[in-house]
Amino acid sequence: GSLKTGFGRGWGTYDGTLFRYSKTKSTQQIAPFETIMVSFLSRDRTVVERFMQDCRPEDHKKSIHVTLYNAGGSAGGLRRRKRGLDTVFVDAAIKQRLVERLTWFLGAEEWHTSRGIPWKLGIVLHGPPGTGKTSLIHALASDFGFDIKYIKSLHGLGAAFLSGTKNDLFVIEDIDTIAGALNREGNTGRDAAVAAGEAAARGSPLHEILNSMDGMQTPDGLKFIVTTNHIGRLDPAIVRPGRIDEVIEVGPLSLESARAMFKAFYGRDGITSYSPRTGAELQQMFSTMTAEAAESALARTAT
Repeated sequence: GSLKTGFGRGWGTYDGTLFRYSKTKSTQQIAPFETIMVSFLSRDRTVVERFMQDCRPEDHKKSIHVTLYNAGGSAGGLRRRKRGLDTVFVDAAIKQRLVERLTWFLGAEEWHTSRGIPWKLGIVLHGPPGTGKTSLIHALASDFGFDIKYIKSLHGLGAAFLSGTKNDLFVIEDIDTIAGALNREGNTGRDAAVAAGEAAARGSPLHEILNSMDGMQTPDGLKFIVTTNHIGRLDPAIVRPGRIDEVIEVGPLSLESARAMFKAFYGRDGITSYSPRTGAELQQMFSTMTAEAAESALARTAT
């Protein structure tokens, strides 16, 4: 932050470690290309990671980056403000399970290597619309400091996975809707022939995803979360153990979680009678009704 450089070379110190820097400009391109090279006199490689983290602008420290991937590769990206898990109203047991699994995975490279197991983590979140699957992923990425690589097409999935780093979390939302039926049953007759021709021309989405998630194309350290509203539409090979490590149902909120959400919106305890509803339904109610009206509405539909 305090080091300001012009073009040329110089020396500095960071956290007690001496480093050398050089800043150059190439004029060969249409737009001048500037390069800064920093070399640390240390055997401790973590000093470079700490340096890069400290160099991040303040707005980057408060946000995560979402990169979009389609069949042709990266399609740009955007920054999203971080949000904490405490702002996501999903049952506590689900959040705890995910946090514990990710925490263990990040420190388990040697565990996997010593047992000959691929070091990767695949998670499926399934359940009705509006239960908070997307918000949960956003909050997990924020709390763990991950950037998100958002897959919009299953074609080219393997290449997208290979572009990842240890700080990337791949997300495939509504997997059953972005590339047709992901199963081996499919259609029959003429429709089947048309589908087969299209698959041959572009490559099978099912083949692509199976080999990318657990095959020769799977890179070490890969982390991905898949969401679907209809897990029954997925081929069993996608969700089998070994390819997917956790299959978690995210359903309507329990009474305990609904009460926590009520208190967050209204600042007091509430809800005596309740039938399970999704977080999206409750959010709409709590955003448009008084506390008394919301409690009354929930009581009327309680069973």
